[in-house]
Amino acid sequence: MNIVSFFSISTQLTRLIFLSVIASSTLPAKAMQNGLSPLEEPQNKNPYRGNRTAENIGYRLYKAHCALCHGENAVAQGKAPDLRFLPTAEEGDAFYFKSVHEGKNSSNSKISMPAFADKLTQEEIWAIRTWLETIPNGDE
Repeated sequence: MNIVSFFSISTQLTRLIFLSVIASSTLPAKAMQNGLSPLEEPQNKNPYRGNRTAENIGYRLYKAHCALCHGENAVAQGKAPDLRFLPTAEEGDAFYFKSVHEGKNSSNSKISMPAFADKLTQEEIWAIRTWLETIPNGDE
């Protein structure tokens, strides 16, 4: 490799790195990348209730982050609480969000739930809640 081609490759790499840094700083929020409308302020009730996009995203996120302990389709197998029986609608929103965001120590469960504040955005937490609300609880 001659010196001219070395500097040519080096210049191209420098430009590529520079453009990558610029592009990453202007990417939309993680929520927008997932297809959810970003939330400006913390929410105390589910802003995505009934939103089909949020349901689909919530299903994928549930499978990735929750199913191991809470069971496939939210039907627990004794490790953790069965999420089909969460309080519904706005009455259960604050409890749900706090439990997922901050984690939960439970005397009724065999394990404690870790906090997901550093793993999931509030948009993603609400998307999972939106999907959970579509699961029949067995009484229906």
